Amino acid sequence: MTTYRVCCFLRRFRPASNEPSEAIGDVFEAYAGADGGSGALGEEALRRFLREVQGEAGDDDVEAAAREVLAFAAEHRLLKKGGGLTVEGFHRWLCSDANAALNPRRGVSSR
Repeated sequence: MTTYRVCCFLRRFRPASNEPSEAIGDVFEAYAGADGGSGALGEEALRRFLREVQGEAGDDDVEAAAREVLAFAAEHRLLKKGGGLTVEGFHRWLCSDANAALNPRRGVSSR
């Protein structure tokens, strides 16, 4: 069950499935496959994803964001024993509040 918070209201939705969508799986495979196809997203692949897709600028920002993602995954027990992020962990992080679209750390963009 997924909960969304809008102001002071909570709305709960039952997901149609617990599986990540095909698009998320494709993105995961594109970045995880570059590390040798271990089925896990390693730290270097995660940094590359954050830089290329999420738009993190600067090595310090990328490193801090990667640490946050791995801390989120460790807290929710979504890491593989080898130390990489699983596809389920990647999906949960993408859809969580930890990866909010309006992140104050990224600043304001007026394009």
